[in-house]
Amino acid sequence: MEIPFKRVVWNEHEAALLVDTFEKVRNGVASRDKAIIYLSKRLRNRMVLDGIAINEKYRNVAGMDLQLLTLERSVDSNGDLVEDNKLSQTFRIIYLLSKNSRDVYNAILSEANLLYPNVCSESESTNAEHPYEWLAAELTGSFVSEAKDAKYKAHSSFDWNKCEAALLVDGYYQISKRIIVREDVVSMFIERCSNCSPVANRCVLPSIEDVTNAYCDIELLTERKRSVINDELQKAFNVYHNDNARFNEVLNKAKQLYPLERSSCFRTSAVSATSSEQTNFVPKRYDEQTIKEIEKGFVGKSAIAETVTENSLSKFTPDTLSKNSSNYVLVQQPTIEKEPLIPTTAVCKTTCKNIDEELLEILAKNFSKGYRLNSSIARKRFAKDYAKEYGKDIEISDEQMDLKISGFGIVYNGMVYVPSSMIDEATKQSLFNYIENQFANGIACIYYNVLFEHFRQQFLEQTMIDGEMLRYYLEYYNVENTYHFNEPYFSKETSANIDINEEVVDFVKEQGGCVTEEEIAVAFAHLPREKVIEAFSGNYKTLVRSSLRTRFHIDNFQLEDIDKIAIVDFLSKEIASMQYVAFSELFDKMRIVAPRIIENNIQFTQTGIRTALSSLLADKFHFIGGFISNHDNPVSAQDVFISMGRGRESFNIEDVEVMANDFNVPINFEALAENNVRISETIFVSKDHIAFDTELVDTAIATFCIDEFVGITEVNTFAAFPECGYRWTPYLLESYIYSYSRMFTLKHKAFNKTSVTGAIVRNTSHFKDYLDIMAAALANAGITLNKQSSLEFLAQNGYIERRRLNTIDDVIRRAETLKNN
Repeated sequence: MEIPFKRVVWNEHEAALLVDTFEKVRNGVASRDKAIIYLSKRLRNRMVLDGIAINEKYRNVAGMDLQLLTLERSVDSNGDLVEDNKLSQTFRIIYLLSKNSRDVYNAILSEANLLYPNVCSESESTNAEHPYEWLAAELTGSFVSEAKDAKYKAHSSFDWNKCEAALLVDGYYQISKRIIVREDVVSMFIERCSNCSPVANRCVLPSIEDVTNAYCDIELLTERKRSVINDELQKAFNVYHNDNARFNEVLNKAKQLYPLERSSCFRTSAVSATSSEQTNFVPKRYDEQTIKEIEKGFVGKSAIAETVTENSLSKFTPDTLSKNSSNYVLVQQPTIEKEPLIPTTAVCKTTCKNIDEELLEILAKNFSKGYRLNSSIARKRFAKDYAKEYGKDIEISDEQMDLKISGFGIVYNGMVYVPSSMIDEATKQSLFNYIENQFANGIACIYYNVLFEHFRQQFLEQTMIDGEMLRYYLEYYNVENTYHFNEPYFSKETSANIDINEEVVDFVKEQGGCVTEEEIAVAFAHLPREKVIEAFSGNYKTLVRSSLRTRFHIDNFQLEDIDKIAIVDFLSKEIASMQYVAFSELFDKMRIVAPRIIENNIQFTQTGIRTALSSLLADKFHFIGGFISNHDNPVSAQDVFISMGRGRESFNIEDVEVMANDFNVPINFEALAENNVRISETIFVSKDHIAFDTELVDTAIATFCIDEFVGITEVNTFAAFPECGYRWTPYLLESYIYSYSRMFTLKHKAFNKTSVTGAIVRNTSHFKDYLDIMAAALANAGITLNKQSSLEFLAQNGYIERRRLNTIDDVIRRAETLKNN
């Protein structure tokens, strides 16, 4: 399967143009709105010039606005980067260069201005096929004087356009200044024509003879001889001598429309049939660095000759141009046999690759686990590997090296990763196949974290850390915006969005009955589990609770009007006289007056029926836990805890927790003890269903509490305790002392959910404060009175639940006082 991804990242030149735009806007040179529109046009136009199809989103105005806004928010009023700024590595480095290394920045910006030329508006162009205009129709100060010069017949009859004319004039003066030899200028021009952009509208390509004749005509102009030549060629000549800035602007645009091929052999098809009959000229191929130097005018003939690659080493007969009088003519050269060269040394590698290719090769070969930016260790290692591979040192600064390397791959958490080295090919294919299948099966959005979890095992021992890194990986391979990336997910449709709440609610409704938390998680495995569970439990008014982690849709609960009227009437009367009604009472009443409610909703638990009614009757009554009160005068949490268990023989701690959660308060054990007795860790019984022989129970307790008090956990056997209808436990003992004993009092910090702590104190004791009781216990314990040993003793003997007490220092001081007296 073809991988449907390709990333369009911002390069250093685009970043420089953005920083330049930022500076102009900030300094008031340009308005912000016009600046971002202008920048968008320049960046988009580069793709058009390269013949690359782009959609409406590529470097559009909205994107420019967002990038500029990010930069604006990342720079303070003093021009310094703020902490935790959101700039990418490329933007950050370019901005810092603009602040700290202006010369380097200006060099990059100059290159950017050449690569991304100014774009004329439609109103400035009269020819849609030639978007670039000469900025003046005809210069009055022509270099050639028609009055003084005789007319000569033009050598060239080829119909040159404006861009080609500029390239020819520039080439002529490179020859005359001995910057480049003639044959190389001609071959470069032929190659440019063969590579011209469709925008240039060049249907017929010039021959070598056409190019040679054009140079003859230009020479006639330099000798002040008027020749009847191509109008555009003469205009270019005039502009060259009268407005150098204008000429360079057109020349730069011409070089974009007529690029030099940098990665493949020159195409000989550029030579017409006529010329091929006259000569078998084959242009040379140059490495990219030499081409750049040629365009800047810095390379001589000897330097060019050294850069010929092995692609030009096959046997051929090159044509050269020689000067005969004032004209240039083609001279056939004898065939020269050349020995084939075998490029096996580091020198050969150097001549065949530019610096970017070399850096990328080192990165991919030696940094498969990533290259750390701004690291002196990583830079030294990279430089060492580079020197070993190519036999030379890196001739760029550390900052430039980091900038270039960051453009070769994915930058994540300060590291640069080569995408091809992150995961193996099998995993890559499996990943993209899975994505395609998900979308084919109707999935609207795929979340990065969910996708990462699905492939977690396959990503082991590979360079894929988390869902965020996976997102960068997918974005890198995004081809022509086939997929659209949002913050938590990506999709196939531009406007695709998923409402998890709506999806979950609709799914539960479709099931008709109860759905568990695990079932909903499995059904939406393609979505983040935590968001699915949050939607499942958060929509509690629509998805009502049936039991722990089980819910159903309120629309699936059946309540007929006649039954609704019956229960509303009952609740209204009971609440008017009793202030509130326990749901257990309502449920028993429904069996009599509205049995259809129970029969029609048999699939739901009693808790489910209660929560459904609380939702359907919310406008009339206030449901809190298992209690129902008037909507306008609801009962308090204290009231409900006191009344918990009314009408019921027993209830468990889970019911209490539900009620406490509904009220959003801790469990009030003191309020529960008003009407109930705790007989175990989880069970409470109503005081109406238990009875104690207090005299016998107190007598049994007295056998343990010989002094003024005793730790409650020291009562460790209940053989002497009388029957009370339930098995004696520490929890039952705690409840008895708190509510029934006549001889003893319970002293403690608080009731606990999972343990019993405190002291049993005789009513006749002088100890009234629990801190004094703990101090006395410590004084008589025979231990060193420090914090650690004191907390250990109090916890082990049941005075506190955990080895933690805010007032321990005060207790120790009191214990020391008692011990010294």
